[in-house]
Amino acid sequence: MSGVLAGVKVLELSHFIAGPFCGQILGDMGAEVTKVERPKIGDAGRSFYAVINGESTYYASFNRNKKGITINMKDRRGQKIFRQLAAEADILVENYKPGFLDQIELGYKDLSRVNPKLVMVSISGFGSDGPYKNKPALDMVVQAMSGLMSINGEPDGMPLRTANVVSDFTTGLYGAISALGALQGRRRTGEGQHVEVAMLDATISIMENFLTNWFMLQRDTPRTGNQRPTTAPGNVYKAQDGMIYIAAQPNAHYTRLCKLMGRTDLMDKEIYSSSEKRLQYKNYLDEEIGKWAAQFDIESLESLLDKHGIPNGPVKNIAQVCGDEHLKYRGSFAEIDHPVIGKITVPGIVPRFSKTPGSVRYAPPLLGQHNEEVLAGLGYSKEEIKNLIQTEAI
Repeated sequence: MSGVLAGVKVLELSHFIAGPFCGQILGDMGAEVTKVERPKIGDAGRSFYAVINGESTYYASFNRNKKGITINMKDRRGQKIFRQLAAEADILVENYKPGFLDQIELGYKDLSRVNPKLVMVSISGFGSDGPYKNKPALDMVVQAMSGLMSINGEPDGMPLRTANVVSDFTTGLYGAISALGALQGRRRTGEGQHVEVAMLDATISIMENFLTNWFMLQRDTPRTGNQRPTTAPGNVYKAQDGMIYIAAQPNAHYTRLCKLMGRTDLMDKEIYSSSEKRLQYKNYLDEEIGKWAAQFDIESLESLLDKHGIPNGPVKNIAQVCGDEHLKYRGSFAEIDHPVIGKITVPGIVPRFSKTPGSVRYAPPLLGQHNEEVLAGLGYSKEEIKNLIQTEAI
């Protein structure tokens, strides 16, 4: 087995995205991940669009490199199995409603008695305490309540969520980072610990300096569309055959762009001397940059801007991204042989370790695919496993 986390055992009890994404990150780095799902139903994401041959591409995108088992967590025999798995685990990732595991005597206090070295990562919408602790959460709800939605959208339009579930993904990343931090701490102390990661907290952390600006200056952040609310110029501009984002907010980039455009008049006046001052004239600057950009096709404009060190990026649709030569060269997509769907292409492994690279070892598991293998590893006989299935304990 390869990967920097080879030998690390992860038990995952999660659904949707934040928890599964956390587990997948650990699995990509070589950890042995066992995902626990509900019998017959499974992870809620199994039913999400698109479904091919009865299997969801949504589920497949966040659940590779895992072995899958089913456990009825409300059945005493199922709870016993879960306790046995936790006794052997290094990390437990869960994103059920806060307090659920405590109610069935499988919370951190209970599990740490059988495994003092266990690192338990609990992911939730709002945390286990505070006024919102019992409030149901989905990514879009958290985007609304964090202020993120209020700053997205056109100035005179409705607040908008990000198209992808950025709060879920950010929380999953924090979960993986926290698990690794706790493992490092265990090396010093010999003890595990309970880590709590709330989606609202995670989303608050990526709000740049917008919240600080309010605390310090009582300055709100308006919606600015594709412009930046605190710096200028930067926007999407139309070329002859497409659109491109040009970001020239720092003075060095702005000066290069003005010279490239042959518009030194836009850099010689005091009113254009800083990014903050340029904010007052952002619409005028966008109009002038737009006129200049419209003279070029995308390929020529991108090449010209790259040559002069001005940050830019063509606005690509999904089809163009999937065919991007740079991403192909980098191996940014992974092809998985799925037992039902067939070959499925998903985003690849992000960290590139020079000596212990991660790899895609397992396709996303079918529901209960590894029940017999995992339970046999715990000492259960074939007859016992058959009985557990027939009586719906697993």
